[in-house]
Amino acid sequence: QLEDTFISQLSRFPDQTDETINSTPKSLTKKVQSSNMRQTEINKHKSSEKVFTAKEVYKMLSKINSEMIQVREEIAEIKEHVLQQNKSSNICLNGTEPVDSSTLTFDTDLPYLTDDQFKAAENKINEPAYLTLLVNDLKRLGGTDYEDVVNNALAYVISNKLACQYSWKGKGSKGSFSNEFKQFNKAILILVRFTKADLTNKMYGDIVAKWLVQAPQRFKREEAKKEKARRILLLNEDLGDEN
Repeated sequence: QLEDTFISQLSRFPDQTDETINSTPKSLTKKVQSSNMRQTEINKHKSSEKVFTAKEVYKMLSKINSEMIQVREEIAEIKEHVLQQNKSSNICLNGTEPVDSSTLTFDTDLPYLTDDQFKAAENKINEPAYLTLLVNDLKRLGGTDYEDVVNNALAYVISNKLACQYSWKGKGSKGSFSNEFKQFNKAILILVRFTKADLTNKMYGDIVAKWLVQAPQRFKREEAKKEKARRILLLNEDLGDEN
């Protein structure tokens, strides 16, 4: 009887373990679920990361190395030109007596209108003295940025009418500007890299290619302006005759 009474009293007290489990806050449960979701996302991200093979890494390193070599060569070319300029402010043209380069210009008959004129100038730039003169002339043009500097240099030397005959790499009946005028392109690159040393050959080629593609539109606008000016002149002459 005593045993039955003890069991009856014991049943009045709930199991503390059950109470602890049942009393777990819902906020804690949500935090655990959120943590599990974040871990799942991290695992997915890790599994989606690309693992490069040794061959792919070697190719990337080879490409970077080639680009670094190209940049070094371009910097060396600029240094050589600067040294030539600093060596003396006087230059010799075609074996004549030295003259002050600051008083000369590369050519007064610019921009070139014919293919023969431009190719003759290209041959002339092979001589370092003339290359220096051209760079100095182009330097005076200025520009708001490196692309503007390139465009100003192109417009200074070659007319839009002549530019219509070329594309950067040459296509169809058009000549290759990159291959036929290497010295002229070299002069512009030297000029631009004084202010933007990291300008690559590809960046330069893209700018020139765009300028050449737009040459027909510029030429058309030029001709329209000339025609308008001609008509105004004729109209003024007619009015003058009437008076």
